Amino acid sequence: MATIDLSNFDTSKMTDMSGMFEGSCFTSLDLSSFDTSQAQYMHFMFSGASNLKNIKFGNKFNTSKITNFRAMFQRCTFLESLDLSQFDMSNATNTTLFITGNISLDSIKTPNEYVI
Repeated sequence: MATIDLSNFDTSKMTDMSGMFEGSCFTSLDLSSFDTSQAQYMHFMFSGASNLKNIKFGNKFNTSKITNFRAMFQRCTFLESLDLSQFDMSNATNTTLFITGNISLDSIKTPNEYVI
């Protein structure tokens, strides 16, 4: 499966999104409808999703409460670009291996407080 329609997926009360798409076969994810304002954990969220090329984050994708970003994008080997400019990583206590093994990554936009 290359894509999935997540537009009606209610994430407004989720606190833990760890491993949500880990190892998935999707090539594209549109998370613009995701309300992550209650989420605290996103470690391994996309880890090993080796076919993933594009991820679209929207303005409801709130990372202000996230403490654990460990290996969030680890081994996303075909990921072409990442726009993380809206990510708030000010409460992060674990960013170990946040982005590693991304051979095809051509461009990345990072939040102001985080330097890769």
